[in-house]
Amino acid sequence: MARVYRARDRVLDRVVAVKLLREEYGSDPGFVARFQREARAAAALAHPNIVDIYDYGPHAGTYFITMQYIEGPNLKQVLRRDAPLPHRRAIAVVDQVLRALAAAHARNIIHRDVKPQNVLVRADDGAIKLADFGVARALDGSEIDDLGLHPRHGALHGPRAGHWRPDRPRHRSLRHRHRPLRTAHRPAPLPRREPDADHAAAPPRPAAADR
Repeated sequence: MARVYRARDRVLDRVVAVKLLREEYGSDPGFVARFQREARAAAALAHPNIVDIYDYGPHAGTYFITMQYIEGPNLKQVLRRDAPLPHRRAIAVVDQVLRALAAAHARNIIHRDVKPQNVLVRADDGAIKLADFGVARALDGSEIDDLGLHPRHGALHGPRAGHWRPDRPRHRSLRHRHRPLRTAHRPAPLPRREPDADHAAAPPRPAAADR
């Protein structure tokens, strides 16, 4: 969908990343809308674990996003090289990803595509940066069809809107997305469950949900 280039901002004299929508998608309203949604969603957020967005606009028949450049691999590359991660490092990665998601949720934005390729690991200090809000949506029940994570990805898999309830602990989901960091194996996708028929039912106790 897009190419990402390392570039230099000659006005502010800094290295940036420029994401350029491929020319064949520049005239497609659907792809352009997704690209614009990514820019707007991420630009609305200011958090140390989310990649900063600097600019967005048209260019030579297509569109660009200028963003913070992160020197380092993505989490998928780290896992291929280092999995299983030491316990403390795995906990630190999950903690920073969840902090980024919490910051987005506080601004009523759902990322919807959390996967290792969209988690950047800064080389100099190991800091985590969440990127690619291209399929993000506002936290509005009329628009949400996935909550938080993309259903196709077994790694870092999360809840679907149909069987997620804010009053239920997500211990199992958290353990599931943590597993590929602690082992060298990708987990199988979580089984799909039918939506709850009665949302007024009392939530289970945390101890029961975590068994």
